[in-house]
Amino acid sequence: MGGQIDTFDQHHTLWNDPKLRMLFNQVGITEIMQWKNTEPLDSSDLPISLNLAGRKPLAVGAMTQPPKYPDIRGVMTMPRLTWTDTMFCCQKITSALGIEITNANSVTKNQILNVPTPSSLGFTSQWQNAGTLANHTWEVSASMPIITKRDLSWNVRGSFDRTRTYVTELFIPEYFISGGTGQGTGSFFLISSRTDKQDGVPVNRYGNIYGRFFYKGCGDLPSSVQADCGPGKAYQVDDKGWLVWVGAGNTTKDGITKNLWQTKLPAAQSPWNFPLQWGHPIVDRPLKGQKGEGTGSMHIIGSALPNFRSSFNSTLTYKRFTLYGLLDGTFGHRINNQGEGWGLLDFASSYFDMGKESVETAKPLGYGWRVGGSEGAGVGGFYDLLGPNNYNTEDGTYVKLREMSFSYKIGAIGGVGDWTVGLVGRNLKTWTKYSGYDPEVGVSGGQAGSGLINQVDAFDFPTLRSFTLSFTTRF
Repeated sequence: MGGQIDTFDQHHTLWNDPKLRMLFNQVGITEIMQWKNTEPLDSSDLPISLNLAGRKPLAVGAMTQPPKYPDIRGVMTMPRLTWTDTMFCCQKITSALGIEITNANSVTKNQILNVPTPSSLGFTSQWQNAGTLANHTWEVSASMPIITKRDLSWNVRGSFDRTRTYVTELFIPEYFISGGTGQGTGSFFLISSRTDKQDGVPVNRYGNIYGRFFYKGCGDLPSSVQADCGPGKAYQVDDKGWLVWVGAGNTTKDGITKNLWQTKLPAAQSPWNFPLQWGHPIVDRPLKGQKGEGTGSMHIIGSALPNFRSSFNSTLTYKRFTLYGLLDGTFGHRINNQGEGWGLLDFASSYFDMGKESVETAKPLGYGWRVGGSEGAGVGGFYDLLGPNNYNTEDGTYVKLREMSFSYKIGAIGGVGDWTVGLVGRNLKTWTKYSGYDPEVGVSGGQAGSGLINQVDAFDFPTLRSFTLSFTTRF
């Protein structure tokens, strides 16, 4: 069922074409059919919930075909999906400027999720109607003809959109899902309906990336330790911006001159009851006596989904010539750079190349390698067995010159057709601070199943720059 209300007022001096639309939709589909147990079920039919009388739902894992139950009648129930949607849209035209604003909110109940199953079932996961998702979207677009003449025109258009997705209801206990790679991202996302905040972010926001957190300043330390942080004190920030233990009376530049590289703070003297190596970055852990003592804490270190996206395009036409350009950008998301992680393992990361460093700024070899303790072996560092952390999970913000084209309208040739010749270039230039090959990355595996969500750079081929020469006509 659905409903819609539109209002119009076409005689306002400022808003000559305003529109207010409120839309409500609710859709439910339930289909019952016989399942013939002699015919294997194609796994491409999933997600489904397959119920066999007296049996548990079919699980998805190593088994790609349903078990055969010769004496049991099967019932296949397609998921029941419902959603509601409200939208506010308006268009403002002042002189030649047009602005459209849209706010859309939707709720999807009985959302199909690939959830973990008990090992006794023999399967790793199972598709279930596991919860409710809420989406909140804002979209803004503006267009304006700057020049409108017989032989010359210039039009520009820009757009902005932002979407937030939350798990508002979960029918099973919260659980982690992977980021789609074979190593390092097993606990990449937490699926939870909790509304409390962690690291300033709602826990139930879909797309939160979880990983370990290395201290970067005195304010990151537990309040009971902050008094020992600062110049001349036990904890200081080094020249690369990471908080390290150096011991009272020393500086981050004394490692070689005072022969401190192998100095160690014993666990009994450490606030975390965990040994610290001189000059090495420090993972956030529970303090001595707290629950989980000794293990690096899991933090929300960013979101795989962007804060917003935007684009800008311009079309300039002079007589028979047309020039078109398109810029688009994605802002505020994070990318787990596994290429950098492998570089740390192989001692091949340029970030930790000490060849050009001075005696004062050179770092111990393990500085970029392993974190030690329960997280791995070694004396400490950022490698973390490829696990995401606030070093290898980077800001993925980028702007791309997505397309640029130049065309000339020839007209009829020999009295035939209406010919146009053009040259189009795509993905011509990228502006970003991301250290990998290309910030437009993603892995399609895992429970999420989408590279737009699994923001992991795992050596996928970067987006190609291309040029196309066209010769077209119409009759």
